[in-house]
Amino acid sequence: MLMRLELAVLLAAGLLACDDGDEGKAPAAAPIAPAVAAAPALAAGPAAGLAPGAVATAVTKLQLKVDGMSCGACEMQINSALGKLDGVSECQASAADGSAAVTFDPSKLDRGRIVAAIKELGYSATVAKP
Repeated sequence: MLMRLELAVLLAAGLLACDDGDEGKAPAAAPIAPAVAAAPALAAGPAAGLAPGAVATAVTKLQLKVDGMSCGACEMQINSALGKLDGVSECQASAADGSAAVTFDPSKLDRGRIVAAIKELGYSATVAKP
């Protein structure tokens, strides 16, 4: 069930019509399928931290095998370095697993630059096989 704010957004976007002006009644769907399909796109707007009218871009999750990490300080060093790269939205390095999971925007950054950034720190890094 859509929340009141989501209904207001759908109404404002013209994806949902109210059969009368009474705010106490639930709006009638005018067609509901397109409204439901569009709801995630609308929710990705200002509520998700995007500027009004901005389009959310696809992100890619990359699993890396990282050799040379031995402690939490190693994890923090990798997380910090990758977090400074434009396009990286999340990084989780694990010394225990010898891995790093990186979420990034491929329109701003490629896998090679991520691997190179880890190598610049003195670790070896390769893309993990799925």
